[in-house]
Amino acid sequence: PPPPRRPPPKRSTDATDAVDLTDESPPKRSRSATPRKSVKEMKATITRAGLPTSDLVERADVEARHAAALDRLAEAENASGGDAALARRVAAREKERERARERRERKDAELARRLAAEEETARRRAAKKNAEEKEAKRKAEAQRAEAAKKRAAETKRRAAAAAAAPP
Repeated sequence: PPPPRRPPPKRSTDATDAVDLTDESPPKRSRSATPRKSVKEMKATITRAGLPTSDLVERADVEARHAAALDRLAEAENASGGDAALARRVAAREKERERARERRERKDAELARRLAAEEETARRRAAKKNAEEKEAKRKAEAQRAEAAKKRAAETKRRAAAAAAAPP
């Protein structure tokens, strides 16, 4: 007997995007013609171009710096004679930009440290003021209690004196 016939694939209603809805397999990923470079390879290229890598944390940052490094290496490759001076100026400009970025980061870190110190000082002052207010209230209450004891003792003494006095 002939094999059973498979029903025709179901198609989406949108004519511009015909999709086989009966296919259960996940869609295949298309890989680019060139494989992705590893972070290690990209960092090696960045270092070869004379750019720093210590601040690179995420892959996107590494990829962006890698593109700049490739541009820089291409410029240096094409440089000859007067172009070499241009390449040196470009490299010097890049180093200055990196130094400026590092100065900004140090300044931001110092500002954050100062703000944290000021917040801690304000918190300690508030805690000290609160403790002083509690102590003042405690002392005032103690003074009121002492005055009440004295009044009670005085009243008791007068009552005793009045009882002991002849009528």
